[in-house]
Amino acid sequence: VLFRSHFNSGTAIPASKIYSDAGIPQVAMATAPAYTQQGFKTTFRSMTSDTQQGTVMGKFVVEVLKAKKVA
Repeated sequence: VLFRSHFNSGTAIPASKIYSDAGIPQVAMATAPAYTQQGFKTTFRSMTSDTQQGTVMGKFVVEVLKAKKVA
């Protein structure tokens, strides 16, 4: 196995320790900040975290869409 991937944070986070212990790189679509905050050297994400996405989307909604309220 060259690397292993999971589709979401709920499955990627618990699996990441197993892959780390086995030395298997894990590339996941996990967006939860906790996924990479564990510090495993074999853990990578294929997209930005929820923190980054929220900041960018919030700025876009306010500055480009000129929204006054967001739900």
